[in-house]
Amino acid sequence: MPIAAALRPALDARMLDEQLGERSSAVAWLRLIAATVVVLFHCFALNRLWARDPLGLVLPGTDLGLLGVQIFFFLSGLLVAQSYARHKTLAKFALARVLRLYPALVAATFFTVALAAWSSPLDIHSFLFDHGTLNYIWRSAAGFVASDALPGAFAHNPFPFAVNGSLWTLPVEIKMYVCVAVAGLLGLLNRRWMLTAVIGAGVTLLSLYPIAFPFGADFRGTRIITLMFALGALSFVWRDRIPLSLPAAIACLALLWTTPVVMAQPALYSILVAYPLLTLGYHPLLQNALPPLHVDLSYGIYVYSFPIQQTLIERWIAQFAGNPWLLFPVAMSVILPVAAMSWFALEKPALNWKLQ
Repeated sequence: MPIAAALRPALDARMLDEQLGERSSAVAWLRLIAATVVVLFHCFALNRLWARDPLGLVLPGTDLGLLGVQIFFFLSGLLVAQSYARHKTLAKFALARVLRLYPALVAATFFTVALAAWSSPLDIHSFLFDHGTLNYIWRSAAGFVASDALPGAFAHNPFPFAVNGSLWTLPVEIKMYVCVAVAGLLGLLNRRWMLTAVIGAGVTLLSLYPIAFPFGADFRGTRIITLMFALGALSFVWRDRIPLSLPAAIACLALLWTTPVVMAQPALYSILVAYPLLTLGYHPLLQNALPPLHVDLSYGIYVYSFPIQQTLIERWIAQFAGNPWLLFPVAMSVILPVAAMSWFALEKPALNWKLQ
């Protein structure tokens, strides 16, 4: 019986709505892990070593970069739907999203321009007033359109000219915020069967006519992260019906591991990833096991890391080109202080102002 008593906390299933009242330390850790694995993925991608991605080697059809943004989008879908329900008005919801997203994004835009200018053969005046630079600044800072090139930047890197590829997900994220706002205004967040039907119809449309999809239907990763956001929102509206079961989460992961054909089915694949994330983020056993995080560096890591990695490669190409495992710790030693400065100087003050 002592063994059974020890296992009971892990085997007992709690409903999701019982765990949503307070800030989850496990969710904060998951976001930090997601940002870190994206950095690790870019250490391989920026050296054109995609085939050596550690996750892709053991689970063909995916990679660390896709996993990282899946985690972000699933948790974002749940938390943003919860945010709309908490704020109840469109103005307060929109202000909360703007204050969380834009201070670091605008700073990251100018940070990227500065590092790109350092690498460009153009003189500083020609670089800053080049049409491509001005176009990049407004497009990137606005977040509505992904733009990833600056004149002459990182021209001799293994992955040339790309300056901040991480930001490709932000236009998708912003569009999903708009979808949540529309769903909230129409009352769909309080009509879960109707919301489920609308999302189901969207998935069906995506399967039959992908060209009609407004978020980048030609890119499998875009479709998957959009679906992950939708699953996160659905998790919130069905929160009183969703049990958090560690055995069920393990079964989902085992099915992913043993059934590679699942990778070709975006809807099934996304569900099998989403449920373990939900359980990891909110199961009370993990909540009690993990220490709280008092800083949230995940967003800063995400938006500042790419140009830092490109700069390290450009400046010390002999050391870092073709050597992702060396690039990763060196890059993180630079990225973490930058993300911390962003958190304390920009993100945290904006969040505090939002809560006033």
